[in-house]
Amino acid sequence: MGNAYGEIQEVDNVVNSVYNAASVKVQRRLSSGLTFLAAFTYSKSIDNGSAIRYATGDIQECINNYNCQNDRAVSTFDIPRLFVTSMLYQVPAGPNHRFGRQMGPAAKVFEGWQVGSILTLSDGTPISVGGIGDPANIGDSSTASNLPDATGISPIPANPTAQQFWNIQAFNGTNSQLQYRFGNTGRNILRAPGIKELDFSLIKDTRIRERHTLEFRFEAFNLPNHPNWNPPAVNVLSPPHSASPLRPGPCAICNSA
Repeated sequence: MGNAYGEIQEVDNVVNSVYNAASVKVQRRLSSGLTFLAAFTYSKSIDNGSAIRYATGDIQECINNYNCQNDRAVSTFDIPRLFVTSMLYQVPAGPNHRFGRQMGPAAKVFEGWQVGSILTLSDGTPISVGGIGDPANIGDSSTASNLPDATGISPIPANPTAQQFWNIQAFNGTNSQLQYRFGNTGRNILRAPGIKELDFSLIKDTRIRERHTLEFRFEAFNLPNHPNWNPPAVNVLSPPHSASPLRPGPCAICNSA
């Protein structure tokens, strides 16, 4: 008799988490043409599993089914520091303002201007180092891939770049002892690049008649064109390298030499 229901997922309550945060918000309501909102959050989230289904970069099954507590680490969505501020300013110029009041029809050039911006500064999210397969031949398809050993060298270079964001010398995925034990590298010990982004807008509303207004709008996302890198690759057995220094790719983990 066939299975009429297909695959059924069963979830046990084996995961626990804790989140602590402190946040500060500063707000100015519209006054004299200026309004802004700024918020900063300092937080930390810890768990031993961040999603009920597969999330990018997270480990969904215990590496060692007999000791799931070893997987307890910062959450995949953990962002220690996050600062966001937005601002909108109405330029006080035109017939109804001090500047341009005596200019007659020419004041139309100066009236109705608004300048706005959104600034986002954020730490990156955690990532686990790449698995090394099943050298111990556990043979359990429900068990996640084994992890490499930590060598004691810091995985974070002194001056991280796109060509060398993590240090491969910090991991050993070829240790013969990994054929009969689990690697001692922890979950989510690496962290992706953060975000620095400034969005900008410039708007001008020109009233033509009582019921008609002409709007000019200029908007730029990431105005300084600052590169925000995707999470680099994490394969310690075959680390990728960027093909050209003029077009740096997400090199991920490169040799320190």
